[in-house]
Amino acid sequence: MSRSRSSKITPRDYSVGYRKPPISGQFKKGESGNRKGRPKGSMTLAQYLDRELNRTVSIKENGAVRRITLKEAAIKRLVGNLLTGDPRTMKFMLDYFGMPIETEDPRTKAESDEGFKSFCKVLDELATRRARDAE
Repeated sequence: MSRSRSSKITPRDYSVGYRKPPISGQFKKGESGNRKGRPKGSMTLAQYLDRELNRTVSIKENGAVRRITLKEAAIKRLVGNLLTGDPRTMKFMLDYFGMPIETEDPRTKAESDEGFKSFCKVLDELATRRARDAE
């Protein structure tokens, strides 16, 4: 009972059932299932996130009100938590910089690790900036 696709199937020859929709519900030749396609103005998740993170908010810093983006505010919060010694933030930063936490003595490996040295340098710069801003 092999028929070529080009031959016309009459409703009498065709039985409707599982994975066999009625002929009236099938796509016509040359038509796709998504005729209109994705609307032109629709945004992806990354675009929504970018739009929200670029929104500005007012913050009070050193007695003055400043307007900064949410990206900047999130980074300020992250750095503030890091400098206060928050362990979750430290773990996040260590993971971000690609330095896994190991169980062996960290002094032997960390002193020779370039990533650790650059991380310490960033922390020192942040601490000096924070001390300078506090004055």
